[in-house]
Amino acid sequence: RHDEADEFDLVGEKRLDPVERRSRTRADVEARTQIGQRRQRGPSIIEYNSFIAGVYPTCAGRTGDGSPPGPPVLGITAGDRLHTLRHDDTHADPAVVFDFDGVIADSESAHEAALLETVGRLGMSFTAEQYRTELIGFDDRDAFPAIAQLNGRSISDSDAAELAESKRLLFETMIGRGEIRPLPGSLDLVRGAANHGPIAICSGALGSEIRLILEAFGAADLFETIVAADDVARAKPDPAGYARAADLLGVPPGACAAIEDTPTGIAAAGPPGTGVAHSVELSQLGVADHTAPSTADVTVDDLLGRSG
Repeated sequence: RHDEADEFDLVGEKRLDPVERRSRTRADVEARTQIGQRRQRGPSIIEYNSFIAGVYPTCAGRTGDGSPPGPPVLGITAGDRLHTLRHDDTHADPAVVFDFDGVIADSESAHEAALLETVGRLGMSFTAEQYRTELIGFDDRDAFPAIAQLNGRSISDSDAAELAESKRLLFETMIGRGEIRPLPGSLDLVRGAANHGPIAICSGALGSEIRLILEAFGAADLFETIVAADDVARAKPDPAGYARAADLLGVPPGACAAIEDTPTGIAAAGPPGTGVAHSVELSQLGVADHTAPSTADVTVDDLLGRSG
């Protein structure tokens, strides 16, 4: 569903169109890479906040006390709240926030097929390479305008909403046919993380889709909360979803670790984070604190930042 309120994010900023969002994501990833290269000497508050201020002006952290450089800090606004991220290894085990498609569920190919069939009815298409490089990580409300642009066309918000509804019905049919399976090792990792502390999902998929799949996996009761595309005004790479997940878990964002499968998701999550290469090349996940070829190669210690 899309209405005029959806044009603005949780702090009143105009939503970006898909091209602007993709451009901002790339700038985000490049900036995070630069910060990652400085981690051996430890990024300062000024360095990290300068990066955040350049990418998300409304999310710049503020110290205000003239304190010397310390752990990375990021202020994230969600509604009328200002959260502060501080990665401090002296804290207890963090809560873990999982992305869903491409981390828990082997569903990216089904999403791609459902999108392709939906837009094909209007004479539009995209290639597998375009999906991987231009579309993956978008929620449906941003994917359809982006696909239209790839085809030299434009669509209205109402048309995009109708397409999203058609795609939802098609995708839920795929779920009902049992076409979505858990990625190898994903449910063991979820259960292991749940034994250490609270866990949540932050995803660009619809909440109804996520819950249907989790029910089929027998994993619906493991998560304390789910933040889906229809729960926030702005999707990844905007960090609003992660800020909301932390809020619902009752912990500061700095007490959350994330696992994602795309640069878009990693940009939204911020540190500390793990990237798995189910959807993109491993080299594209270098901005994450820890990377692995697949979820099966990730341990709970990796998620919690305790691996050597």
